[in-house]
Amino acid sequence: HEPSEEHISKLQHAFTNIGARSVLYSQATSWPSDQILIIDQVGILADLYAWADWAFVGGSFKKQVHSVMEPLAQGCKTFFGPYHANNREALAFRHINNYATSVESGSQMLRMILNNRNMDTTSSFKEGLKQTVQSKSGASERLATLLSRP
Repeated sequence: HEPSEEHISKLQHAFTNIGARSVLYSQATSWPSDQILIIDQVGILADLYAWADWAFVGGSFKKQVHSVMEPLAQGCKTFFGPYHANNREALAFRHINNYATSVESGSQMLRMILNNRNMDTTSSFKEGLKQTVQSKSGASERLATLLSRP
């Protein structure tokens, strides 16, 4: 949500400072697995989650987290900041198989990722997460059924 030149430059600088390589989506012809892909365009995020192992959901360092369901539904280990009490799924998935994690800062998240490159993001982890999300679907139908009862 902040693909300004200033914000992107800060991200690139932060990654360089910790020894991580990055590539901009708009300039990439390929995405080497040893680089962090920085999304510098809007409107494509939901499609990108299918390719990712990890995702950070924004808004949660300032006010409140945005929806965590898109990355969770694609099987992404999901990170968000300390301001996530507004999101029921963020609260719930923190306690289910380590599918979601709250971090206090961007640098803490990066350290966790860089120090835990062997973090479980196997196909069985991703499929288990997708199945857990799927098992929680259908709330609208259940509510409609309850409301239609005499």
